[in-house]
Amino acid sequence: MHSHVISRRAGNTCNRSSRAALRMASLCLPLLLSSCGTRDETGAGASGDSIVPPITGGQNVDYRPAPLSCQFDDMKSWVLNGMQSYYLFADQVDRNVDLDGYDALEELIIDLRVAPNDTFSYITDEQSYTGRFTEGENVGFGWVLQRTADDELYFKLVEENSPLAAAGVTRGDQLVAINDIRAIDFFQQPGAERDVLLSSDDNGASARFTISSALGVSRTRTISKARYALATVLDDRIIERNGVRIAYLHFYQFLGTSSSELQQAFERLSAENVSELVLDMRYNFGGRVSVAAELASYLIGRGNTDREFAIYRPNATFPENTSTFHFVNRNDALQLNRVFVLQTDDTCSAAELVVNGLRPFMDVITVGGTSCGKPYASIPNTACDTVMNALELEAVNAAGAGGYYNGISADCAASDNLSQALGSTSENLLSAALGYIDDGHCPTGTTRTKSQSHALPAVLQPAWFGLSAIQPEQDNN
Repeated sequence: MHSHVISRRAGNTCNRSSRAALRMASLCLPLLLSSCGTRDETGAGASGDSIVPPITGGQNVDYRPAPLSCQFDDMKSWVLNGMQSYYLFADQVDRNVDLDGYDALEELIIDLRVAPNDTFSYITDEQSYTGRFTEGENVGFGWVLQRTADDELYFKLVEENSPLAAAGVTRGDQLVAINDIRAIDFFQQPGAERDVLLSSDDNGASARFTISSALGVSRTRTISKARYALATVLDDRIIERNGVRIAYLHFYQFLGTSSSELQQAFERLSAENVSELVLDMRYNFGGRVSVAAELASYLIGRGNTDREFAIYRPNATFPENTSTFHFVNRNDALQLNRVFVLQTDDTCSAAELVVNGLRPFMDVITVGGTSCGKPYASIPNTACDTVMNALELEAVNAAGAGGYYNGISADCAASDNLSQALGSTSENLLSAALGYIDDGHCPTGTTRTKSQSHALPAVLQPAWFGLSAIQPEQDNN
């Protein structure tokens, strides 16, 4: 038989004032929504821990002083001082900023970011920040949306455990309307009705969602926002193909809770005598660097703790703040010669770091589209219940390679088709990887295609999309 799944674990699958208003909504966004492009005019970023860690034991421990007080003027000065000192592009930041012209910290940091490389630095509230990246929880509905050229919205992914998943919404369904208003119009027209749904408050807000299935069957359901646990290992299974045992792992977000999920997944996979692995990170926008090092360590195998996974370099003012992550020994690590990574332009930050960090030591064949292009990291700076994530470091691998500002290109190009089930051997990206395993080259007819999707409205672009947080290196034997 050419292809047969023999074991499986799967889950469910402007002007300044108006720009500030949009930003406030996106900073509070509890709904996991990602546009096709990761760099946008309103900002992006992702992150991990809200506690500022030390960086390789440097002596300059007070290089990021706290604000003088929690008064708004002092908080604005705190943001400006950070962007003019430890920010990666601090030497290019305007030295003549009129702070009186700003009525929101979010607006200030957006204007201070240095184009074109930084559309990632951002500010958010500590509660929602730590809830997602440390505790692995979200408050919202649980969707990842795609916008077509015709302004239609489709679900690329529905988060496991979320209210939408409980309502039976699945990948490929269309979000037609919210409260009887066309979906795209609902999000593009500001108002209290919209903002209460997009806030990070656990307020139980509800709305009528009109959803159409791939077969054109329409239904309207009232669904309430809720708090739920985020799953990050969405699927792990073994595919036997032409006598080759292939592991498939769908990994989504690098959170503080991901380590235990990865451990359980690799306990299963390591017992299956696999010789190939396909790592699906097509919607993985990043997270904790320490978890990225763990994932890469499961793939490279044991005995590589002397090898550098990633080296992070600061600006010229703080050379002592260089941070190095090494591979760590994991008991259930696989001994692989290569790995296939499924990616799209939603693949960002820590996910890109895995690809770049492994390449000096093993073949990494990328399949799908070009990734987002963020070789940077931040160290969350917390004060007065506020978290500032200014880009602070730039990553290279053990060979000194990095600089993938325009993304990591796909070795085998393939289009993400929402009508195809994730994990199916006939799904475009996975099928292309399996074809390469069969024949040693990209399948015939695989071509680079222009994305058919368009950027989501600014209000739907999460503040934390695309940014990785540095954490202290730990001894994980």
